[in-house]
Amino acid sequence: MNIVLSCVGRRGYLARMLREADPSVRLIGTSNSRLTPAFHECDECYVLPPIVSDEYPGNVLDLCRKTGANAIMSLYDADIDRLSPYCQAFEAQGTIPLLVTKDVSDICFDKLLTVAYLQKHGFAVPRTYSTPEDAERALFDGALRFPVMVKPRFGFASADLFLAHAREQMDVFFHYRKDMIIQEMLSGQEHGIDVLSDLQGHAVSVALKRKLAMRAGETDQAVSVRSETLEQLAIDVVNTLSVVGPFDMDVFLTEQGPVILELNPRFGGGYPFSHLAGADHPGKIIRILNGEVLSLEKGVKDVGMVMIKDITFKVGEPKSNAFPDPKNNTESDCRFSV
Repeated sequence: MNIVLSCVGRRGYLARMLREADPSVRLIGTSNSRLTPAFHECDECYVLPPIVSDEYPGNVLDLCRKTGANAIMSLYDADIDRLSPYCQAFEAQGTIPLLVTKDVSDICFDKLLTVAYLQKHGFAVPRTYSTPEDAERALFDGALRFPVMVKPRFGFASADLFLAHAREQMDVFFHYRKDMIIQEMLSGQEHGIDVLSDLQGHAVSVALKRKLAMRAGETDQAVSVRSETLEQLAIDVVNTLSVVGPFDMDVFLTEQGPVILELNPRFGGGYPFSHLAGADHPGKIIRILNGEVLSLEKGVKDVGMVMIKDITFKVGEPKSNAFPDPKNNTESDCRFSV
């Protein structure tokens, strides 16, 4: 089985997890930089043009066809959004896209659409405002109070995320860059939920962790836990969206109940915590791709496991090939190789 890991970046651990599940799997990594750490864990590595280039989607389709890829999975937000309109094109050439549709991608990556969609389907979300004037009215009416979060509407990895304690700060942060939003700051315990869905868009596995520490938008320390309420919440969300493949959710357990903060249609940066506690979503992906029908599995096997993130290093430049043509494949900076 050949699987393309698009924008594999630093997620070498996912390549190792897939290979542990099936030693015969052939992993094909892509990036826009030859100095991509996870290339060390892949069997074939290709440097592609930048995601924003006009030729990029066609290059990915050609690569999947020429390498005989049975499936493609992306590990980076902007890449998922770029490739999501081409799910049918991948299917037509025999590559199973473990990708969400364009509609779902838009809902997940546009925070205003996220809030609107979840509210429409009865899920609790933080109070969110698209203009300072709307936030001002909510502050005056008592529906919102300081401090508030000011963040990019299309942001990720906690980039350009600000905590405003006063109106002057809120206004400055809102105009820091284009397309900012103002959001209620949630209080309570933050949880990360890893969900896996089958090719029909039904959840087959859900694993829960309570976050103990965060760094640059990713979970740095966590403990594996069980909660029927939060597990069922995650199942309801992905089934409503008809998600295919891996999915990640950030949920705050507040005094009023669970409130959904973020939706990410990919493996979350904190997935290894769930894996160490027994989730094995890479192994389940291999089984799904092999045609096995999986029953829903709730929770992790090892509850109460405290886990912390470490840093490792690789020596030497990994071997990679430019695709489709080295002469026309100018390497850009590494902002997409995360």
